[in-house]
Amino acid sequence: MKIKENKIRLILLTFCFIASSNFLYSQNVAINNTGLPGANSAALDISSSEKGILIPRVALTSRNVFAPITGSPTNSLLVYNTQVSGVFPNNVYPGYYYWDNTVSLWERILSSNTSDAWLTNGNALTNQNINFLGTTDNVGLNFRTNNLNRIQICDNGNINIDPNPTGTFPRNGKALIWSGTEFFNSGLNFNSDLFAMYRYDSLVDNSILRLTIGDNVNFQTNHVGDRFQFGYLDGIGSFQPTLTVNVQGDLSIGRSHAISRLDVTGVKLSYANGGNGTSNDAATQAIITSINGVSRQNDWPNAWGGGLSVWDICGTSTYFSAYFTRSDSTLKKDVQIMNNEISERFFKLRPVTYNLKNETPELTGKQYGFIAQEVGELFPTLVTSKQDESGTIGMNYQGLIAPTIYVVQQQQLEIIELRKMIEKQQAILNELLKM
Repeated sequence: MKIKENKIRLILLTFCFIASSNFLYSQNVAINNTGLPGANSAALDISSSEKGILIPRVALTSRNVFAPITGSPTNSLLVYNTQVSGVFPNNVYPGYYYWDNTVSLWERILSSNTSDAWLTNGNALTNQNINFLGTTDNVGLNFRTNNLNRIQICDNGNINIDPNPTGTFPRNGKALIWSGTEFFNSGLNFNSDLFAMYRYDSLVDNSILRLTIGDNVNFQTNHVGDRFQFGYLDGIGSFQPTLTVNVQGDLSIGRSHAISRLDVTGVKLSYANGGNGTSNDAATQAIITSINGVSRQNDWPNAWGGGLSVWDICGTSTYFSAYFTRSDSTLKKDVQIMNNEISERFFKLRPVTYNLKNETPELTGKQYGFIAQEVGELFPTLVTSKQDESGTIGMNYQGLIAPTIYVVQQQQLEIIELRKMIEKQQAILNELLKM
């Protein structure tokens, strides 16, 4: 009786297996404990609330080696690598990999704890000799905010700040360059330690500015060495230096190298409103310094060359071929002719000889002049109204020229009158002698 029951059970199991085989063959495979069919879009539908699925665990040796998997490489084949192996850039780390037939490589599926993924919340376990942010081909790298390019690192290493998102480098904006050849004028042949900053103007007004620091930035084969230089590009794209400082501290304004401690070279400034060198705001070839940055005399004569225009000069000695003082009538008011009172004060001046307590190479031995305090009692305006830190004062020797000329003129008039008187008396004496 039991034998018949066992046969019946075997027949039923066989029938169920055959039925399920037909079901598996004709439908998508579903693995679950509910008996529900699988999703019609999935070839395999596995459901469980307490179990997972294990992908084959293998020990890959390199991204470009299919082994230890056997058989023909198949696209999208998935494995879990269990070891660290290989040499950059084909080294592998523990994690999921899939095979990509298009490049014949195991491609890693990145996760938040993988060392080769750059994450927005920071990274750990990185190797500065292996990991990097950038590209591996000849393509630049852009950084964006609000989906607009803000910083661009070009394929040649140039850095463009706030670039034009649609243009090609170089473009309007700001740029930095470290180490390498200048990007838009390779004929300048910079050395490798050049540092440069540019500002590109969006308007065609020749105001592209450049700051360069490095070897040979003066573009002169006979003047080499590191130097700091500021300049601009002219209308034909040539660099025009406006200020250069070399490592020795020599300063050049208007040329690429200094031939003295301070070298100023250039033409008279010109602007849209012109300037003829006759007013305080006129263009000039002079170096201008002022007491407060505003008050100045900038009436450098047009026919003159370059020079120095200052408010005050403090020094030990000066050496001139010619000396000019502003004396135009338009600069003066309350003009009066001198009188004998000037003569009376003039004759009270006490010329002296003296030796300086602190001599200089230019001023040694006996000197000739006046005592400023004494002159100040007779001609107050010829003496400085303020003392320096040491309490000394100075005087305007040039201011004594006019009183001297006046006194000489008065004396000459007296001489002429005396000569006439003598001639008249000589004539009378001659007449008396004839009698």
